[in-house]
Amino acid sequence: MHITPEIAIQDLIKYVHSRGLTLSPEALKIFVEFEQLCYQYDIYPFHEYLIIPLIKNNMKIKNGINKYGGNADLATYLLGRKLDKEQKFTDSYQIADELYSAEENRDFGSRTNIIDLAMNSTNMLNRKEILDTDIFEALLEYHNELYPIEDHRLFTDKRLNTSYQTLSHIFAEYSEFLWVKFEDIKKEVLVF
Repeated sequence: MHITPEIAIQDLIKYVHSRGLTLSPEALKIFVEFEQLCYQYDIYPFHEYLIIPLIKNNMKIKNGINKYGGNADLATYLLGRKLDKEQKFTDSYQIADELYSAEENRDFGSRTNIIDLAMNSTNMLNRKEILDTDIFEALLEYHNELYPIEDHRLFTDKRLNTSYQTLSHIFAEYSEFLWVKFEDIKKEVLVF
């Protein structure tokens, strides 16, 4: 099947509704921009690319990055430039044939894992609407599952050999603009 952002988003909405939930306008905007970004650059929709629309569209995330020594605007600019380079080295958007509703191999896809974690967060808080902060929390949780702190010793860039996660770790590349600990940014963003 030839997947487009429109097909992916229609599937996302239908899947979320089938679970008795809805997407807030902000959450929907994050997913739309994520899908469009990956499609535009023809890159596989890996979870880390979600950080770009999240930073651009959520003031709590943006302010939290800036508060803890990062620079949200420069980070999104440099991440956009990184995408230009990654086009040549990552799989195509079309290879990502698993949709949000995929039943098989749910544990292997970025889309399926992120939406499942976001729905879990929403359900745990007894809400029926997925928020953009649920997506952010899901991104951090999924990253922790894929790349636990114990694996930081494997980074060749010694600045990443830490006993904590930073937003920089999401891209497995040091950036002073994203050098904000998960626990710090969570204090700013996940306040209920």
